[in-house]
Amino acid sequence: RKAGFAQEIDFLITGCYYPVATMHQAGLKAKPPGRTVEAGGLITNRVVRDQTWAYAGIMLSDYAKNPSMLESALQAAVATTQGIMVFDYSHDIANHWDLFKRAFTSPAQAPHQTDLLSLVRARRAEWDANGYKDPPFPLLQGAPGAGF
Repeated sequence: RKAGFAQEIDFLITGCYYPVATMHQAGLKAKPPGRTVEAGGLITNRVVRDQTWAYAGIMLSDYAKNPSMLESALQAAVATTQGIMVFDYSHDIANHWDLFKRAFTSPAQAPHQTDLLSLVRARRAEWDANGYKDPPFPLLQGAPGAGF
């Protein structure tokens, strides 16, 4: 916490560059649960600890061989973070355009474009002052080069 910089930035995008969306799906495939978009988002939020907005970075090429999994990855990112960054949106977007149209039907303002972060930080400070302890969190192993 003493060396952190989250309070100095508007948002943090971490690489949740995994072809498996959720820990449940990983279990069904006998894959490590920490190597999922969901786990990456959960860990990002735990590390950031309400000092900035956390966005999950998803790599489009992770879904080239299994494009049906992209929808689950977007849902996992939205469920565990406050936003999504798709890398690299320009790669093969034509293959996924219908999905993106369905997933993002309503225009929305990005959290970092609002003034809500000060309220979130104030609530966290209040919890800390009142002795609130974060619940236990499983240590989930990610993959080298993937971010979290």
